[in-house]
Amino acid sequence: MDSNASMNSTSTLDTQPFTAIDYVVFLGIMLASIITGLYHAFAGGGQKTTSSYLLADRSMNSLPIALSTVVSFLSAITLLGIPAEIYTHGVQYWWTSFSCLIMMSLTAIIFIPVYFGLGLTTAYEYLHLRFGMTVRIAGTILFILQTEVYMAIVIYAPSLAIQAVTDLPVYATILLSGAVCIIYTALGGIKGVIWADVLQFLVLFVSFVLVVVLGCIRAGGIDYVWEYNKQNDHLNFLWFSPDPTVRITFWGATIGAGFSGLAQYAVGQIAVQRFLTAKSVRLARRSLLYGIPCSWFMVTLVSLSGLVIYAYYNNDENGRGEPNFPKSDQILIYFVSQEFGKIPGIQGLFIAALYAGTISTVTSGLNSLAAVTLVDIVKPWRRWRSRRRGEVVEPEETVEQDHRDTWFSKIYTVVYGCITLGLAFVATKLGSLIQMSNSVLGPIGGPIVGVFSVGMLYKRANSGGAIAGLVVGSVFGIGMSVGSAVNPDSDLWILKVSFMWYTMISCFTTIIVAVLVSEVVRLFSDKERSRQVDPLLLATFLR
Repeated sequence: MDSNASMNSTSTLDTQPFTAIDYVVFLGIMLASIITGLYHAFAGGGQKTTSSYLLADRSMNSLPIALSTVVSFLSAITLLGIPAEIYTHGVQYWWTSFSCLIMMSLTAIIFIPVYFGLGLTTAYEYLHLRFGMTVRIAGTILFILQTEVYMAIVIYAPSLAIQAVTDLPVYATILLSGAVCIIYTALGGIKGVIWADVLQFLVLFVSFVLVVVLGCIRAGGIDYVWEYNKQNDHLNFLWFSPDPTVRITFWGATIGAGFSGLAQYAVGQIAVQRFLTAKSVRLARRSLLYGIPCSWFMVTLVSLSGLVIYAYYNNDENGRGEPNFPKSDQILIYFVSQEFGKIPGIQGLFIAALYAGTISTVTSGLNSLAAVTLVDIVKPWRRWRSRRRGEVVEPEETVEQDHRDTWFSKIYTVVYGCITLGLAFVATKLGSLIQMSNSVLGPIGGPIVGVFSVGMLYKRANSGGAIAGLVVGSVFGIGMSVGSAVNPDSDLWILKVSFMWYTMISCFTTIIVAVLVSEVVRLFSDKERSRQVDPLLLATFLR
C-alpha cells in the first residue's frame, strides 16, 4: 500500500448521496457557526476598536482559548490526511501526537511569559524589540507566505469530501468555504472566531467518536480491529525496531513533529494571538495545559479511524475489497458514506465536522494575517512616513485612527481571503494533504522558531546574527523541500530527508548560523559587546 494506485485496486463502490436530513444537519451546523461569529460582530456595540477586533479586549478565559487553539490546527488536512497516512503506512504517525507535550510545555515556559510581559499584540513585535525592524519585517513576511499557502491547502481539503458525496465540483466547494470564512471573520473578529471554534470542536469530537465506535462495530469489534492490524504489521511502533537506523529515524521524525508544533504554537500568530486574548499570563499558560489532553485525544481518535478502515477493507475473508477513489485522502470519506450513509444525518454531521475544522483554521488565519499586516507593516510604515515629513508622532493612537484601523483590518481580512481562494485552486494539483502541509510549514516555520529561540535564550545574540540565521535557515529549508519535490530520486542525502524533519533541520540551521554570526559581529564591534539586553526580552529563567 505505498501509493494511491494501490488504493484503487479492486472494487468500485459508489458513495451514498446526501439525503434531505444530511443537508439539514450540515447546513444547520454551518449556520450555527456563522451565527456565533456574527453575534460577536454586533454584541456590545460591535467591533469598534482594534483591541476588541484583534484581541477580544484581553478578556478570554482558559478553556475557550484552549479549544479554539486546538481546533485551529485540526483542519481537514489532519482529519483526512492522518487516517489515509495510517491506512497506508501503519500507526507510527500517531506517535507524533505525543509531541504536544513538548511543544505546549516549552511554549508555556519560555514564550508566553515574554509576550505577556511586553504587552504585545503580535509575536513579531518581539523581533523588532530584540533585533530591529528588518528582522521583524522578515518574520512577518515569512508568516504571511506560510499562512496563505497553508490556508489554501486547508480550503481545498474538504472539497474532496463534498466531491465524494455530492455532485458539486471542487471549485464550487472552494468558493463556498472561502465565502463563509471571509464573511464571519471580517465581521466577528477574534472573539467571534474563538467561540465559533468551541462549537466546532464539539462537532469534531462527536463526529469522530461516532465514526470510530460505529466503524469498530461494523468491522467486527475493537478486539478484532486491534488483532488484525497487529497480525498484519500495521501496529508498527518503530521505536521497538531492532534496526538502530530505523529507531533514530523514527525518534527524529517524532521530535521533528514537536518542532513543527512550536512553529504553530510558540511563534505562529494564529496561536499567539489567542493566548494574548487571555485575562492574564496565568490563564494563558493554563490554556496550554488544557490543550495537551484535548489535542492528544483528538489526534488519537482520528488515528483510530485509520486502523478501523484498514481492518475493515483489507480482510480478504469478508470479500469487501477497497473502494475506487481518485485520491488516498478520500478513504475516510468513502468509508463513512458507504457504511453509514444510509443512517439519516451521519454523512451531514461528518462533512460538517470537516468543514468545522476548515472554517476554524481559515478564520483564525485570516484574523491573524489582518493583525500582523496592521501592527507589523502598516503602523510602522505610518510612523516612518510621519518622521520623514517632520510630523509629530503621537505615542498613542487617537480614537478616530483606531476606529479606522479596525475597518482596515476587516478589509485586510477580505483581501487575504480572496488570495487564499486563488491559491486553493493551485493546491488541487498537488499531492497528499499531510505531505503538502508539512512541506509548506517546515521550511518556513523552522527559521522563525530558530530566530525567536535565539532571541529569548541567547543573550549575546544580535541583529546581524538573527538576519544571517533567518536567511540561511530559510534558503536551506526551502531548498530541501523544493529539491526533494523536483528531484525525488536524487542520491543526495539531504533530499532524502523525511518532510517531518524540515522544521527541525531549518530551525537548528538558523540557530547555529545566528549564534556564530553574532559572535563574529561581537568580535569586531565594541558597541555590540557593551550593549545591554532588556531582561524582559529574555526567557524568565535567564533574567
